[in-house]
Amino acid sequence: MVGLAPRALRNCAPSAPWAGASVRPLNFTVRRLMQPQRVVTLVICALGAAACGFTFEVPQNVVVHLSRAGAVVPGVTLRYYSQPGCTGSYVEAVTDLNGTANFSRIVHRGRYAVVLEKPSLCTEPGETWSQLWTTTHDPPDKLRLECDLSAAPREVCSRVDRDGV
Repeated sequence: MVGLAPRALRNCAPSAPWAGASVRPLNFTVRRLMQPQRVVTLVICALGAAACGFTFEVPQNVVVHLSRAGAVVPGVTLRYYSQPGCTGSYVEAVTDLNGTANFSRIVHRGRYAVVLEKPSLCTEPGETWSQLWTTTHDPPDKLRLECDLSAAPREVCSRVDRDGV
């Protein structure tokens, strides 16, 4: 015969139970364990996050020491921007006679996760602002940068101190 599947052997197919034997039906019910408790936990976490906010404000102090080939550079206007490429909001400072500029600003920290920022330090050697330094980091309370202008055009600043370490 063409096109017909072979018949199953008698001992391979399930058979009816023998007379007088009790058969317990199989239970394939899938239960979700502790489902209401998961929902309650998620709702409490969401309400807590919404009530407390995801971030909080922290004052930050940024100290920049500016030099050129080892000599301090006073009277240079610097801006510490909130975004790379000398864009976004900024705070401005001028280096003192020791070549040091101090910036005070407010940063946002995450309550439940790390909130990264990518600030930039810029100067105005001509008519446009040029970037001296940028990084991606969780904003520290204190940040100290050493900048050597003779290292230009590559990145001229390096982090010296973070949170007093």
